[in-house]
Formats: sequence, C-alpha cells, structure tokens
Amino acid sequence: MYLVRYRRARGLELDNGETTQDEIVIFEAMDDDLDRDWWRNYRAELERRFRQDEVVVRALAFEPL
Repeated sequence: MYLVRYRRARGLELDNGETTQDEIVIFEAMDDDLDRDWWRNYRAELERRFRQDEVVVRALAFEPL
C-alpha cells in the first residue's frame, strides 16, 4: 500500500546575513519496501524538473502502534 499526503510550509534561509523566505512543498509517502535507487533517481529528476539546487528526500523507520 502506498499513501501520500501533501503539506505546504514556509522556510527562512539566512544568506550572508540576509533572511529570505521560501515556500516549501512537502510530500510524505509510506511504503513497506524502500527502493533507495528509485528515490535517488527520482530526487535528481525533481531537481532538474523544478530547477532546484537540492531536493531533500529522507527515509524514516515506521512502526505502527
């Protein structure tokens, strides 16, 4: 099963003493099988598609209670 949830947030970045504000888009996906190569390639594709210096993709362990 694959579940995705979408949120928006605002981020502040300090650059040479100046503060800039960015809009951040966060996607959450849960799956019982982590395909690291697929996510690595997808991250690179998102960086190209949205012309971003870096897209952060992170994996966290999940245990249902």
